[in-house]
Amino acid sequence: MEAANLEARENWHNPQWRHEFAADLTESIMIGFEYETLIGKWIDTETTDFNGRIFVKETRGLKAFYMARGGYIEASELTSEISEIPRNMIGVHVWEFEDKFLTNFAESAQTLRDLSITRMDAEINRRVLTVLDEAVPSASPYYLATPGLSKPAVDAAIRSVKDATWTGQVSIVGRSTMVDQIMDFDGFGLNTLDEIVQRGQLGQ
Repeated sequence: MEAANLEARENWHNPQWRHEFAADLTESIMIGFEYETLIGKWIDTETTDFNGRIFVKETRGLKAFYMARGGYIEASELTSEISEIPRNMIGVHVWEFEDKFLTNFAESAQTLRDLSITRMDAEINRRVLTVLDEAVPSASPYYLATPGLSKPAVDAAIRSVKDATWTGQVSIVGRSTMVDQIMDFDGFGLNTLDEIVQRGQLGQ
């Protein structure tokens, strides 16, 4: 750290050195950035490169009818909608006094790198949580307004959500004050409790 601080003080006014430092810091932040966030545990995700494009196609209108042998089936009209998911970009922008930054350059750079990675990861998770929160309002049948969780209440909620999905996969998302109560259920064995502690989730 002393060597890094000395090098920074000696080269701080060298534009080439500052450019190289900024490039190295940016690369370090991007390498440490967790592209596989918690989103993949909650919803189906698809990733692509910078030039890739992702489309969502939805086709509706096909209906099925009961009929007698030789009967007539009413024709269905299919309608398809294709939407492109717009690109989102995320980053950080900070400022600091030069003399304060140079006082302990190595520690300041390390703090900036670590906080940048943490905040970008947290912002993506926060945005998805906000969408889920808006998608399940208090009037939704999937919303549990009980002051505390109980195993029958959680079982009923999981069952109703599972019946409404195509894959049968269910994720429990919520604040730790509620989700942590799952650990208090009597029906879980030691292996299941260990899985919750180690992975932060139960099942797939």
